Amino acid sequence: MRKIIFLAVMVLAGCLTMPAQSNGFTIELSTVNSLKERENYSEYHGLELNGGYQLNFLNRIYVEPQIGLTWLSHKTGGGVGAVMDENGQLLSANFKTRNISTLGINLGAVGGIKICRAIGLFTGPDVKFDVYSQEHEDKVTSAWWRFGLDVFVWKLRFRGSIGVSMNHPYYEDERNDNYTIGIAYRF
Repeated sequence: MRKIIFLAVMVLAGCLTMPAQSNGFTIELSTVNSLKERENYSEYHGLELNGGYQLNFLNRIYVEPQIGLTWLSHKTGGGVGAVMDENGQLLSANFKTRNISTLGINLGAVGGIKICRAIGLFTGPDVKFDVYSQEHEDKVTSAWWRFGLDVFVWKLRFRGSIGVSMNHPYYEDERNDNYTIGIAYRF
């Protein structure tokens, strides 16, 4: 109980004593991870490197357009050594797991409101355009709507968000939701 009270006091002290953030360029490094495992295109993880410009209004509202690069590694399974009967029915298959990499350009924009000077809630779109894929020849566009939490500490920003899929590029019947955790530096 003492630890919880201590943590609450520290957060409150940070909210009251942090200097207001000014406008500036940001660079952010984030990890991207799938929220749900699927059968064939089961999971993915990767990195995002984004640059943006954070604009602050009225000491509480902020917006930040971003552009960057995204690398994702998809763990996928495929049938290898399938055994069929004389009628063409699958009797057994030996499944092998492999990784497929994609590289994309990431465009996004977030709008947020600071609950206090050190903590903010944000939301906004995030779109990834594949420029390279190991397996798919067609270039895929993926889109998410992000909801998240920012913690501002001087020129650093710690960010966590959930991305709710707005399209399903590989499987129409499944969601492609993800979460990101990142750190940014504001110049």
